[in-house]
Amino acid sequence: MREYFKNPAVHVILLGLIVAAAILLAKGPPVTNASKRVVITGADLLQQRAAFMRTWQREPTAEELRGVLEQHIRQEVLYREALAREYDRDDLVVRRAMQQKMEFLAASQALQEPPTEEEIEAFFALRQERYRLPAVLSFSQIYLSPDKRGVGAEQAAIDLLAQLRAEDPDARDLASYGDAIMLETSYAGQTERDVAAAFGELFAEAVVRLPVGEWQGPVSRVTASTWSRWSSARSRACRSGVRSPAG
Repeated sequence: MREYFKNPAVHVILLGLIVAAAILLAKGPPVTNASKRVVITGADLLQQRAAFMRTWQREPTAEELRGVLEQHIRQEVLYREALAREYDRDDLVVRRAMQQKMEFLAASQALQEPPTEEEIEAFFALRQERYRLPAVLSFSQIYLSPDKRGVGAEQAAIDLLAQLRAEDPDARDLASYGDAIMLETSYAGQTERDVAAAFGELFAEAVVRLPVGEWQGPVSRVTASTWSRWSSARSRACRSGVRSPAG
């Protein structure tokens, strides 16, 4: 056996085995021919065909489809070669592209997941005015004419207010308490803009602030002719709603 290892041929074989083992450890196993092949599946064919139709708005010819597939194969070969040479590492352009893709996927996932109750409340708290509905007013009013009552119109309105609070008359009888006017004594479901169009902005702003269910006044009403008139008003309902962001 000792004479066998003294043979120069054995030395050469052993040295070759050691070198081969070192190369295998350094570079890994050799790449098989199967890993170098680019296989085009039926799904790839349909995908390339669909991409062509989206771009050109028509079916590709056989020659055009062949060209698209050749371009796809060339792109796959170059991509694999770039990965083999580790071009994807420490490349700023590649890093940014991967970052953008991850951000896009994260945003898409966030849109698919329903927001929590806390997130909805926080979103709404920052945007309340955007979703606030105008106040809806229901009120009754009695008009006293300054032309008919002269300088005593304001005092008459104050006296009438005390009478109304004491008697609390039915809405059908309100017309008998004041002077004639070409407006209704009771209104329901009116927005502040509706009230301002009929009675003036000062009256509408005052009615919005009135407590519900009580006679209040006198409330000034300025008409287009700038007359100052007095009314006693009772706000029966004043609702200021806020619709949900989903609505």
